[in-house]
Amino acid sequence: MKKFEELVKQEIDKYLNLNVGGVYCKVPYIFGSSWMEFWRTGGKGSVEQIKVEAEKLFTLYDLVPAEMTEFERYKFLRDKRVGIDCSGLVYNVYDQITKELFNKPLSSYVVRFAGLIGQIDKLVFSFKRSRRIASYHLTSDLNSFPVENLKDIRIGDMIKMKSSDPEIGHVAIIYNIDISQDEIIYAHSSFKTKTVGPHLGKIRVTNYDLPIDKQDWEEVSAKGDSISTNASSEEGLGLRRLKIFTETI
Repeated sequence: MKKFEELVKQEIDKYLNLNVGGVYCKVPYIFGSSWMEFWRTGGKGSVEQIKVEAEKLFTLYDLVPAEMTEFERYKFLRDKRVGIDCSGLVYNVYDQITKELFNKPLSSYVVRFAGLIGQIDKLVFSFKRSRRIASYHLTSDLNSFPVENLKDIRIGDMIKMKSSDPEIGHVAIIYNIDISQDEIIYAHSSFKTKTVGPHLGKIRVTNYDLPIDKQDWEEVSAKGDSISTNASSEEGLGLRRLKIFTETI
């Protein structure tokens, strides 16, 4: 379990500390590119893919990252649509972990549909699989199960949340748990929070007998509202665990 937790933090940290041209580059939130633009990371790339694409674009436009301000680098990548969305972040974190622990990519396990159709879809559309897996798929009953008791939460669990598009939803991943401080730290990539792109948020646990949305969430939306309502347990949202990690964590 310790190795799994270390891998979760390690992979998330890569998005939080992207280095391009020897300097830090904040990763923007990007929601998809055209499915035909397979040469683009399209909001679904691994850290290495995002880095390579960013380096190519800086070179193409004759820009030196070290000679730009942090905001200029961020704005350039955002304008060129280089970044990551919520499911892209969680998918790639899990993908690196399954490769490390099981020697297989996440695409070998996650399905979009039940039964034979799901298996055929997985085989036929294996190329750039991350571009076809939304947060809804990761948190569906096909691939995950609910963690009913907050006391059972583990690093690497997901928080299933709602978004403006109910068919897609939103997802965060548990980054750290500090029992002594009654704190849960999660990571997600969002554009509706005050901090956009991949970042960490904090939840203060006030009662372990209540679901996660009933705790004290510090992060607020761009409008200043608590985002805890987006994980409302009354709507079947909240903590989920990917089935393939049942034994691991």
